[in-house]
Amino acid sequence: MSRIFISTRLFIPLCLALLGAGLASLSGAAAQNVPVNARDLGNGLGWQCEETYQRIDDGCQKIDVPENAYATSSRYGRGWDCQRGYMADGARCIPMDIPSNAYLNSYGDRWECERGYRREAERCDQIIVPGNGYLTGAAYGTGWACLRGFKSGQDSCNKIVVPANAYLSGNDYGTGWTCERGYTSGASSCTRIRLPENAHLNASGNGWECDRPLIKQIDQCVLKG
Repeated sequence: MSRIFISTRLFIPLCLALLGAGLASLSGAAAQNVPVNARDLGNGLGWQCEETYQRIDDGCQKIDVPENAYATSSRYGRGWDCQRGYMADGARCIPMDIPSNAYLNSYGDRWECERGYRREAERCDQIIVPGNGYLTGAAYGTGWACLRGFKSGQDSCNKIVVPANAYLSGNDYGTGWTCERGYTSGASSCTRIRLPENAHLNASGNGWECDRPLIKQIDQCVLKG
């Protein structure tokens, strides 16, 4: 039993020593396999090509970076991007043609129209805002909306005529106004709702319903027959 114990005590350190030697050998082999124009990342992480070089299979190939461009660290694609204000045209970078009333975006790879202008093909056209209107900044629609109290026509903002016992609805469709509670809307006016006996205004306030258990029959409340 003691002989087995002694053998075990000798065997474990021997295994650890062999394992360490094997790892050192593998590390040395990995270091030796680092190609030209690359650097060892250490800790068994492999290697990486130097700047202006791109990994192709097991080597590092020189990237042909054109004028007005810079090398990227990407292993894929062409390995370079154009500088701010330039755009790729095949294997070169050419200046971007920025139209009047436009500016480069935050990435510097495309342009956008200034506020008050909208892109049309390769130019920025001014948005014509009618009287009593304002710019919305939206990329769709007219690009403008009417002030409160006005309703949009084809190219104008028309004043909303609010009848008595009504208020502005804030909607750009319909009449633009809503009758107050207790009134019902006509074409251009609000008519007071006359409640029959045993009736009350409904939840919207623009109509009426009968008290339970009565039911509505034309303009009065009756028992269900």
